[in-house]
Amino acid sequence: MQTMLNRIVIITSRIFGQLPFSVIYGFSNVLFLVLYYVAGYRKKVVTQNLHRSFPGKTPKEINLIRRQYYRYFADLLLESLKGLYMKEAEFRKRFTWADPHVFDEEIKGHKHIIMLGSHYGNWEWGSVCMPLYLHHQLYGIYKPLSNKALDNWLQERRSRFGLLPVKMSQVARTLVQEHDALAMFAFIADQTPVDVENAFWLRFLNQDTPFYHGPEKLARRTGFPVYIYKIERPKRGFYSISFHKLTDDARSLPEGELTKRYVAFLERQISEAPQYWLWSHRRWKRSKPANASVFR
Repeated sequence: MQTMLNRIVIITSRIFGQLPFSVIYGFSNVLFLVLYYVAGYRKKVVTQNLHRSFPGKTPKEINLIRRQYYRYFADLLLESLKGLYMKEAEFRKRFTWADPHVFDEEIKGHKHIIMLGSHYGNWEWGSVCMPLYLHHQLYGIYKPLSNKALDNWLQERRSRFGLLPVKMSQVARTLVQEHDALAMFAFIADQTPVDVENAFWLRFLNQDTPFYHGPEKLARRTGFPVYIYKIERPKRGFYSISFHKLTDDARSLPEGELTKRYVAFLERQISEAPQYWLWSHRRWKRSKPANASVFR
């Protein structure tokens, strides 16, 4: 069964990889109708997440954001398939760096950097093409899929422009191996942790929310400067990325402060254009343990 699924995914992505964007977005328009009106894909989850995150918005405003989200989600799915076989020139045209010279000047003298991202905008394109713009070697920290064959194929496609995928369990080893090299360690840091007992709990989008402590723990242990990247979508099929400093050295901050800065930045970004965040994810499916305190 897995073998058949793998073949379907690979063949589908190859087909979409060859199609022009005009056709891709034609399919996306149809996919939106299927997801929103026919299948109602996770509509209850999306609606509940939006209502709880924006209690001050009217039902009409919530419905507008929900509809905009599904339109973008359809684009995101097909853009991601297309991106697995996109050429470098196409990526450079459609995914641009807003301020490369400023960032290069800021990180001069830093061998190692921690970069935090989120499920906002087309993070898949970002992970694939970000190495095209960096002097540092980019290591993408990830949790492997249970389907090993599909996971290996995905990582091979994602790494064709220089990204090196690193499993969460291998971060420490990679740090030792790359001690003398220019290296950037990137985390998608808004995922839901399994171990909520030991997570950082913060107020995020009007709700108590758990966050992984791994990125902050690494930053406090190493003293590496920490940045967050921001993806914006000026028009359909085009993105820009910018990098923003969270701290020069997390060891100088109180525990939890780095994660608070990350959460505050992400919350501002979502509030500016909420339709580009992953609302269909069950981000608040786990309740806060009675003994857990919320960082203020």
